[in-house]
Amino acid sequence: MRLDRLDLNLLFSLGALLEEKNVTRAASRLNINRATMAGVLDRLRTYFDDRLLVPAGRRMELTELGSKLVVPVQQLLCAIDTTLDTRAPFLPLSEQRTIRIMCSGYALDVLLGPVLRRLRHELPEVTIELMPMSDHPIDAISQGKCDFVLLPKPFVAPDLPMAELFEDVFCAVVWSGNLTAPAVFDLASYRASRHIVTLMGNLRLHTSPHNVIDAFDIGDKVAIRATDFPSAARFVVGTELVATMHRRLAQEYSQHLPLRLLELPVPLPVMQICLQWPRFREHDPCHAWIRRVMGEVASAMPLQAS
Repeated sequence: MRLDRLDLNLLFSLGALLEEKNVTRAASRLNINRATMAGVLDRLRTYFDDRLLVPAGRRMELTELGSKLVVPVQQLLCAIDTTLDTRAPFLPLSEQRTIRIMCSGYALDVLLGPVLRRLRHELPEVTIELMPMSDHPIDAISQGKCDFVLLPKPFVAPDLPMAELFEDVFCAVVWSGNLTAPAVFDLASYRASRHIVTLMGNLRLHTSPHNVIDAFDIGDKVAIRATDFPSAARFVVGTELVATMHRRLAQEYSQHLPLRLLELPVPLPVMQICLQWPRFREHDPCHAWIRRVMGEVASAMPLQAS
């Protein structure tokens, strides 16, 4: 990407235009008027010898070059922000900033509760913004839209920093008052049961290596398709249904619901949960502090047997 003779203010305007794909919204984001932003766009078009934004019906769309600039421009802007941040010493008790963590409901229930409690004491002025898992979490990290993402190892980006936090396994969950459930599932009794399965987003269970329906051939035994694991756990209560979920989640839910955890007749692959962050934040002291807290909390989490 050409940077010679590009004014730094133009670079920030370019980032806003590429992300918003709208002159008015980009102007509002940078607190300037629309006419000024339109003039900036003209200068950028001259600089890159490309229109960057073009009309598409009632909207504006990026040109091919504009699309190619999105990630490198966002990375560059984030790197500039990080460089400027390093001028001030890092003081945990007075650090003021917003940290954005993208995670699933699973990671929120299993890990982030104790992490956030620790951070309230250790980084009391830091605001933690929890973001729902998107269909493209790696893009969000690469473009600086979030600081951390928690996701299963098969989905990590090999070119970004990564830390393995903890492992989890799958188990069967039944209502503690279910008298028809066996003490131990064999393959025949598991397949004969009626099931609740949970399907969610791009990282959902049925697209992962832990495909319960295919692994146990129970497609014709699905009674409920739930959108999240807390619902699946609640739906089990008072029924003969079987839910299959991560053991750490099941342990958490069994503290509040009358549930019994059983081993699966055939173990599914172990799931590893990893933390990823932008490379330009690798030496950010606040980031390093939060990474250390997550690692310490994860290493102290027990995985109980049935």
